[in-house]
Amino acid sequence: MSDYHIDALKGALKRLSESPFLPAAVRYLANNAAAISAELGKTVLAEIPALSASATTCLRHHGFRQRIEKHHSRSNSPTSRIA
Repeated sequence: MSDYHIDALKGALKRLSESPFLPAAVRYLANNAAAISAELGKTVLAEIPALSASATTCLRHHGFRQRIEKHHSRSNSPTSRIA
């Protein structure tokens, strides 16, 4: 990763940490973590066929889809927790 990208990420994190909206954002994410996790899981799974057909071989060879499906099925259980 180039210095430009690292500096941009550091700047974004600094601005985020100073934002007066941060507590509200944290509360929203905490209160909606299960729904967010489920939606992200569905979105990632929907993208897997396109990724599998691409040159991104690491996704095909390391069981990425199976890990996402396993996590997604756990996140839909009533006793699951967001780690």
